[in-house]
Amino acid sequence: MTKNKLSSRTSKAQHLFSGPYNCSQSVAAAFSDILGLDDDEIFRLMSGFGFGMGGERSVCGAVSGGIFVISSSIKNPVERDEIYDKVYTLINRFKAQNNGKLNCIDLVGENATDEEFHTICPVLVEQLVREVAKIISVTS
Repeated sequence: MTKNKLSSRTSKAQHLFSGPYNCSQSVAAAFSDILGLDDDEIFRLMSGFGFGMGGERSVCGAVSGGIFVISSSIKNPVERDEIYDKVYTLINRFKAQNNGKLNCIDLVGENATDEEFHTICPVLVEQLVREVAKIISVTS
């Protein structure tokens, strides 16, 4: 992947997350060009995964967006081993960058303010875009 294309993906995700889209929508839409889906379709499909899956504060929504991109990039969905290997890699790289944390509540804090979300989550969104790009070997 060219540095310029990666920069374009991370910028798009950051812009979308700055409003009004959630973290999962922002990460997934950064790859709309290779998924064959338009942004509006991605926004619809990913709408319930933000804020730790519908506000439940479990698995980080940006991670969910990354898993969606990986799953959507696999040519043969019956070959789950390939998907699982790539998802496992994504999760482990993310956790390594975030002190072993995967859940929204642990990453942002139990009583996080809007300011904390808008400080911490953009970093997580960018991490996910970068890692997903590596894992799916986006070359364009």
